[in-house]
Amino acid sequence: SIHFSFNEDYEFKYLNVSQYKAITDLDIEGNELTEMGNDWFKDGPTNVRNLFIMTHYSEKL
Repeated sequence: SIHFSFNEDYEFKYLNVSQYKAITDLDIEGNELTEMGNDWFKDGPTNVRNLFIMTHYSEKL
């Protein structure tokens, strides 16, 4: 879980989750994340079933 850790002063641009092969839930809500690309999940993990990205200003997924 990464909750409310990033904002406009400390931006959250990219997270490589490929090394976390066993995770099933990814919760990154409240981080003013405006864009989330396929490169975040390029090499896995394939087990993620729940992705929580609430309380964002998402412009592009």
